[in-house]
Formats: sequence, C-alpha cells, structure tokens
Amino acid sequence: MNAGAVMGLWELCFGDSKDYMSYYERWKLGRNRVFTTSDGDELISMLHLNPYEVSVFGCRDVVDYVVGVATHPDYRHRGHMRELLRRAAREARSRGKSWLFLMPADPAIYLPFDYRFFYTQERLSPVCEEVPERGSAPELAWRDWEELGGDARAEAVRFSNELLGENADIFAVRSEAYYEDLAAERRSGGGTLAFGFRGDEAAAEVSYFLEEGELSVTEILAAERGLADGYVAGLAARAEKAMILDARWSELSGEYFRKPIMMARILDVEAFIGMLRGARPCGAEFVLEDPFLPEQSGAYRAELGECCRAERIAGREGLPVWSPGDLAEWIFENLPLRTVLNEIV
Repeated sequence: MNAGAVMGLWELCFGDSKDYMSYYERWKLGRNRVFTTSDGDELISMLHLNPYEVSVFGCRDVVDYVVGVATHPDYRHRGHMRELLRRAAREARSRGKSWLFLMPADPAIYLPFDYRFFYTQERLSPVCEEVPERGSAPELAWRDWEELGGDARAEAVRFSNELLGENADIFAVRSEAYYEDLAAERRSGGGTLAFGFRGDEAAAEVSYFLEEGELSVTEILAAERGLADGYVAGLAARAEKAMILDARWSELSGEYFRKPIMMARILDVEAFIGMLRGARPCGAEFVLEDPFLPEQSGAYRAELGECCRAERIAGREGLPVWSPGDLAEWIFENLPLRTVLNEIV
C-alpha cells in the first residue's frame, strides 16, 4: 500500500484538514485493511475496513467499520466502488465476520448493496445563552484525557464500559488505547476528550470537535442524565453554532430531532441473527438471494425472541424471496437496538 497515494486520494475526495489527515495516517491507516483499484500506477479507488472491538449483547468481537470509500472524479460511475464493496464483504466473511457497518454520506449509495439503518441518534441543537464556569456541576472535577494518570485512565475506561454495558445492546468497547486514539482525533479537529470525576471515581465523559466556531459534541456519557450539561453548555455558549450528536444523557433545552446514522450489512445470516437477544417474538421462512455473497444464498428459517436463531431449511417453493437488505429491515423492525457507536472514525 502506498500511503502517500492513499492520503492523496483521501484529500482529493474528502477535503479534510491537514491536521485530520495527519491523524488518520498516523493512527489509523496502518491498522486498516485497505482495498484499492489502480489504473497503471495511479490509485483511482479505495475502501478502508477499520477494526473496532464491539460488544453485541455482552459478547465482544472485532467488527469492521467501512470508511474512506472514494473514487477519483475522473473514474466515477464505472463500477469501481461496487467491486470494492464486494471484495471487502467477501474478505470480511472469509475471516468469520458476520456483518459490516458504516456511516453513509448518502444512504442512496449503499441501499443497492443491502446496507440498512440500525442506529438512529437523538440529536440536539442546544440553546445556551449563558457561559457557566467549566464543569459547573460542583461535584465534578473535569480533566482532559492527557491530564489523567494511569489509575485515573483505568477508572475512566471502567466507568465507560460499565455504563455502556448497562445502557446499550451494541457499543464500541473502550480501552486506554481506544481513548488515546480518540483524544488524538479530537485534537486534530480543535477539540478534546474530557472526563468528569467525583473524587477518584469517573462519572461523566464528553468528547467534541471545535473548528471555525462550530462545536460538534460527538458523545456524552453520564452516571446521571444531565450531569455533564454544565460542561457542555459552557462549550456551546462560546461557539457560533453547536450540535450534540447523541443527546440521550443531556437535559439541555433546544431543538431535539432524530437522525438515522449507521447502516449494517449482513454477511452471515446464521451467525448474525444468533448473536441477537430480546426481540419481539416472531419468525419467518424465506429464500435469501445475495449476489455479493452467493455462498449465503438459500432457504432459511429465522426466529427472533429472547434468544434468536436462524438455520437453513430444505425447499424453496412458495417462500418469499428476500435480499440481505430485506432481512435486515425485518430484523431491525422487530428488534430496536440500543446502540452507542458515536466515536467511530
């Protein structure tokens, strides 16, 4: 992989800042699987699989996040992206992965490839006219990640994983390496990652970008709803424009709205359904047709409930024909997932 060519195509297609691209090249590029297409010596198309440890109903596994899907403007609409999406799906399945996920710039691009939304954020455009003191909740002492010693970092990780384990079915598992990466990424966009402590115990987390007067609070975690609002209000009051991307732990006033944010693609029907829990009891028999992954095409019986499962069955006559996208829609309609994937890059 030619890192210079990859980052050159990234800059051409996405227009990110030099600081962000330096962060991505240093912290992400070497860990990712990068699929490319070239015309002679020129890189013309790419797709990155960014691995994250994700907890799904208490079971942890490394799941690939699709990012950096780009084609040189002179080579678009020739099927390069389709081929890279197919290659990535087949390669991920060959490694035992049962699904991929992504945050689409335009959902219409990925719908034909059977990606479907599974995570909708509750967002908030806050109204904060006053500027509270930093960490105005008197019981909290706020410190940036870089200021934390070893014991405090371990406590921050414990707090986040424990809170998410109690409040989410699917979330990115936190570790010191995860937060080191995240803090570097927030710095690349003029922001930071901060934790609020009560004595030696972590009780809240806030991460954000602040570029050209625009504040994006990417995540709030709090032991009690509203606990981090003073810290966030102080940031918002100083910004020209502010948005909280996931406001479930906030009680600030303003305009709340919902935005579908993450899409998933099923790679292995039996494995994917088998890891789910707690759905409204229902079942279906269907024929799956998957041109990307013909090895998972066939007739299935799927059952959702407290324990979910799917198995292949004999016979196809009279059964509805579903795509992987149809199956995903049926699953997510019957199993609304509590998801926290706010920090994925």
